[in-house]
Amino acid sequence: MMKKWFELKKKVMGIETSRADAQREFDFLLVGARKACLISANCLVKVNPLFSKAFDVYLGYGEFAMDNPLSEEEKAFYLQAFIVKKGTDVSSVVIEKDGVMYFRDAELGILLGFPPKECHSFADIKERVLVHYHELHFATEKSRLDESLEYVANTFKIPEWMKTEVFVTQ
Repeated sequence: MMKKWFELKKKVMGIETSRADAQREFDFLLVGARKACLISANCLVKVNPLFSKAFDVYLGYGEFAMDNPLSEEEKAFYLQAFIVKKGTDVSSVVIEKDGVMYFRDAELGILLGFPPKECHSFADIKERVLVHYHELHFATEKSRLDESLEYVANTFKIPEWMKTEVFVTQ
């Protein structure tokens, strides 16, 4: 997608956030580089007019909160906006319990475009490294770094004008 077309599309069907990292997450969705994004609900500032024609939003919490009651302050802090292209099947991700929505961690990570092996074994990663892939961030097992980088390179179709840098930290 051309940058000028993206800017126009953003004005008509995009969102504005109070945090640059959250904006970048959504912008990757808007250009078609990914199928979904997850941002803190409290950083949503503006939703443009045609947003709801193109995207669905699910407000909820990470799976950890299902069995750990949250205080009102924690609810406000942990509330997430899971944004997907309209028509995306989220049945493997979204769980509703007692009228509250939760997101299954591994399935959410996969729909966000991260390597399935890392999503399913996140808690068991022995030697964790953090990958910064054009400002998308995820953890991977150090021994699977090359495999994870190849996976995201094949998964995220990031336009040249949006690319920044790729690096790894411990």
